[in-house]
Amino acid sequence: LNEQSFMTDMPAELSSKSIYMMSINDENGDLYIGTSDYTTNGDIYRFDRNGKFIEKFESGGISPCKAVFF
Repeated sequence: LNEQSFMTDMPAELSSKSIYMMSINDENGDLYIGTSDYTTNGDIYRFDRNGKFIEKFESGGISPCKAVFF
């Protein structure tokens, strides 16, 4: 069991959030983690396929449960 996280420079705030969704973009391997407090719009955290943090953005709704890639 590897006890070390593969995600680098993970935002500290993410460790205290409730993770509600995880999706991977099959085209490029990017990982999307959606958080929720069940009352306000959630946030999406995007990491590249190697676990490097790329960006954070608002999900546009309460409790994001899936990501759709075009």
